[in-house]
Amino acid sequence: GNDVTHRYGANSFKLHRLPTPRPGEVLGLVGTNGIGKSTALRILSGNLKPNLGQFENPPEWKAILKYFRGNELQKFFTQMLENNMKALIKIQYVDSVAKSDKVKKAIVGK
Repeated sequence: GNDVTHRYGANSFKLHRLPTPRPGEVLGLVGTNGIGKSTALRILSGNLKPNLGQFENPPEWKAILKYFRGNELQKFFTQMLENNMKALIKIQYVDSVAKSDKVKKAIVGK
C-alpha cells in the first residue's frame, strides 16, 4: 500500500518498509545508493525515530507502536525502547568484492 515508514520532507525519498531483525540472527542490507539502507539501519538501531511520513508533525512512540501492531516490528521496537537490546552496525563496501578473483572463483567455481 501507500504506507510510509519514514520521510525526510515533502518531495524527498520515502521509506516504505523495514526489514525485521530477529534475535540471534544477522541482518544484512544490500542495494544501490539512495534506497534507504542507512535510514532503515538508523531506525532499527534507535538513532532515528520513524515518522510514518509525518515529517512536519512526527508521531510519538505510542502511535508508532500502534502502526506496527500485529507485526514483528512492534515487539522489536518495544524491546528497543525498553533497552533490552543493542544494535551493532558494521558497514562493508561490497561493491569491490565483485571485482575480486577469489569471489569469482567461489561463485562460478573456476
